Formats: sequence, C-alpha cells, structure tokens
Amino acid sequence: FKSGNTPILVATDVAARGFDIPHVAHVVNFDIPNDIDDYVHRIGRTGRAGKTGLATAFFNENNSSVARALADLMQETNQEVPAWLSRYAARSSHGGGKNRRGGNCFGGRDFRKD
Repeated sequence: FKSGNTPILVATDVAARGFDIPHVAHVVNFDIPNDIDDYVHRIGRTGRAGKTGLATAFFNENNSSVARALADLMQETNQEVPAWLSRYAARSSHGGGKNRRGGNCFGGRDFRKD
C-alpha cells in the first residue's frame, strides 16, 4: 500500500486516528462505530487538505444507536439526509452513544427491507 502499487487499504478502527495517508478518495465503513465522534475520525481520512472525498457506510439495525447523530451530522455538513435515515432518527429519543454536543441520541433499521 505504502508504495502506491495497491490503492486499497483495509484497516480496523486503528486507522481512524493518527494516520495521514494522502490521496484517500473514498472511505467505506463496513461496521459503523457506536460513537459519532469515532465515525467523524474515520471519514476524516478522506477529503483532507481541502480536497473532496466520499464516505460510504453500511447501515443496518445493529447501527440503530447512531441514526440520530448521523442524521444531525449530515445536516450540519449540508449533506442530504436520506428519508430512511430520517425515519430512524425520528424514532429514537436516546441511544448508545454521545453526540458531539454531549447529549445521547440515536436510532436504526435495515433500509434495504423498505
């Protein structure tokens, strides 16, 4: 990977912080973290130094604890919040993690079943 011959890096959460890997254009989260700050650090590997990047996350019922925080984050960054995520977020009034404002928030469901 370091030599540039292999353009794909598969990593655990350890790659979320401290690595400065230039030219990362796309981050895929197979397993969304339960804490929105950890999610922000993961997707922060892309679009660095003013460049644009893409973040994709696989979301299912096991991620219900982050739906509200994820929707809030998307709104704060002027991203379109999908209707299915808005429905998850509306159902939850609390959850398993803290958002960046210090409060608990979250919710979730497998949108592919809609």
